[in-house]
Amino acid sequence: MTVVAVGKSSFLAGAVRENSAAKDWLFLSHEEALQDTSWVGRVSSVVNFAFSPALRTGAYNSAIDIDSSLAALVAGTQARYIMLSTRAVYGPTSGDFGLKEGEAENPATPYGRNKLAVENALREELGDRLTVLRLGNIFGHEYKKGHGRATFFGLSLAGLAERKTIAFDMNPDQPRDFCSAWRFADALAAIVAKPQAGVFNLGSGFGTPCGKIAELLIEGYGEGRLVVDDKGKNDSFWLDMAKTRAAFGLPASSHDELRQDCLACGRALRTA
Repeated sequence: MTVVAVGKSSFLAGAVRENSAAKDWLFLSHEEALQDTSWVGRVSSVVNFAFSPALRTGAYNSAIDIDSSLAALVAGTQARYIMLSTRAVYGPTSGDFGLKEGEAENPATPYGRNKLAVENALREELGDRLTVLRLGNIFGHEYKKGHGRATFFGLSLAGLAERKTIAFDMNPDQPRDFCSAWRFADALAAIVAKPQAGVFNLGSGFGTPCGKIAELLIEGYGEGRLVVDDKGKNDSFWLDMAKTRAAFGLPASSHDELRQDCLACGRALRTA
């Protein structure tokens, strides 16, 4: 029996593939997984990294829901399924900006609504063989000229590499939950090793001001500046990790680890 990871060309799958704990996993594209299903009878766990771009902005459509197609294939087996969801299913935050599993979901974006629809569809299909991981901002060495990721880190690294400037259209003091891709890979490997049913947050477990992240990237890169054009946009959040750490024995993340990871991304940009 083996672990099948679907969506092998995704950024997160690439990070996991470099982790020694995943050396025996079978990595497939979603086309490979759906067209040649010979893997189904020998799989112990499925981890899906693939997600249709159309579901990021449009309405939910089960015909392009890769998770549901994969879940249908393993529904008659004993395989566990690990779905990568998003903190966007929770919706806007309030108070101290913390998000905890079990609170009411109120997604405010098509992406969040569609991920929640996928969660619900998989729960109905797989029951207690489903593990849902709601991710924070997972970052890494993601700059590629002309086709980088359209994420906070992807855009920040692109601006720094191409214009020596990180431009914000948001309040730099707002905190968000950031976790490096290599620490995400460590956590995912531990979760796959002993999967449990339910919904679990996965991030650093604390918020860091976005402006501080930009400063660390600039420091690591060795030059650049942060320009704030508009402080109106605000999307503060951090993920409560108590349940996840207790369930899977994960170590607590530290602010110094995050600092070192951000500096490393800035330094790596020099040779990207």
